[in-house]
Amino acid sequence: MINPVQYLYFHAGAHSTDTALQGPSTHVDFAHLLRLVRAAATRLRLRGVGPGATVLTMLGDKHADFILTLAAMHEGAATASCVQHSEYPLELEPTLVVADRAVRCAAPCLTIDTAWLNDALHADDPTPPRAFDDASAPFRLAFTSGTTGGSKVLAHTLRVMRSAALDPLLAPPAPRSINMMSFASPWGLRDALTALMRGEPLLHAADPADVAALARSADVRFISGSTFQLVALAQAVQRTAQRVPSLRGIRISGSLPNAQQLTLLRSTLCPSVECRYGMSETGPASAYLTHDPAAGEGCVGRLLPGAKVEIIDDSGRVLPRGQEGRVRVRTAYMTDAYLRNPEASLHAFADGWFYPGDLGAFDDHGMLMLRGRVSEVIDRGGLRIDPSRIDAVALACPGVLDAGSFGFVSSDGHDSLGIAVVGNAGLDANALLRHIGATLGAALAPSHLILVTSIPRNDMGKAQRAELRRLYAAALRDAIIA
Repeated sequence: MINPVQYLYFHAGAHSTDTALQGPSTHVDFAHLLRLVRAAATRLRLRGVGPGATVLTMLGDKHADFILTLAAMHEGAATASCVQHSEYPLELEPTLVVADRAVRCAAPCLTIDTAWLNDALHADDPTPPRAFDDASAPFRLAFTSGTTGGSKVLAHTLRVMRSAALDPLLAPPAPRSINMMSFASPWGLRDALTALMRGEPLLHAADPADVAALARSADVRFISGSTFQLVALAQAVQRTAQRVPSLRGIRISGSLPNAQQLTLLRSTLCPSVECRYGMSETGPASAYLTHDPAAGEGCVGRLLPGAKVEIIDDSGRVLPRGQEGRVRVRTAYMTDAYLRNPEASLHAFADGWFYPGDLGAFDDHGMLMLRGRVSEVIDRGGLRIDPSRIDAVALACPGVLDAGSFGFVSSDGHDSLGIAVVGNAGLDANALLRHIGATLGAALAPSHLILVTSIPRNDMGKAQRAELRRLYAAALRDAIIA
């Protein structure tokens, strides 16, 4: 199957001076990008990189990551990216790690910097990119968000990645787009490949203020990212009072925004906000526009073409509309197992379905509504509580900057409910607890509250409740009690 780097060769010849990479201090045309990729590929080849190899990049700069990823693809190797030198799952077993600083890992490590890239230009070799003979072999390896436990490895084939990059419902709907997600997310590379295939620039800036400035200078029409990335962008726009007039839409993946965050995004960035529901294992399964009147609390939208979702009971029986049960998902771009992890695969995949651990139901309009996660549901004296509902109520309160609720066993052995809150200096914690109780009822209100400096979240912005429990279980004995 065609190597995606072939698109770079084409654009370097047909549109050599068109911009390929653009950032606050970066402007690289397609001809120069090809020289960088080919030179880096030559050096990787000398390190034994070729078909059957796996190259893991641990680079802080997204443009450098793209260059080295394309260089490894040039040699027919599988690739993966890791965010900010975090640990990678042992199942990955990379052949070579490419990093911009010294890292401790079992695999051979190549440390590079800007000088390494520039020096590599002297080693440029006209050897053409290698073909990927087996389109069903692992092409891009990615990591799950870790919501269901430790991060696991997913293997996407070239056929799946190429089809996803060209799918008009998955790719950015407009040229001049920015995806704020890193390449470590399973679909973070997809938009970069879409830009490469279309002959469009990969736009990137790390700091939210720089993203806003880049979006203004490049007349960006579409931005995608996680809720927390986009909220940080909106806050940067607020601070500078400089909007992005060209912006026509934003797309959110990962954790859904609460009402307060959504108001900020729509008033500061763009009125058209699309939210998508999906998993690392499946890609997006449903979508909705936040101004759709049919989108109520917990709504994640209508199913995308090619996606199938069923609601089942504990015995696997499909439930009718309106009944709550376990969610299972099937899409055209899903994987069917975790790499070298048969035990985790057995629990998550079966008969062509992926079981994400979500609870949900379809409403009368055919909209998929989420009711929480099986693993996060808190059993409090026989009452099943979805902690995300508590988070949403707390986050809507003035003075609350962030919040995460979780279950724990109190010192007297009872199942209790706690909430960790990041708040302004004047936050009245007791008033907050009373408000949650008045909104959700006493049975759903936290019994303990602790003020913290931050809420642990994964790359997709999802609260890590097991980590909250680990960090604050002991401190809860002295916390504010309702």
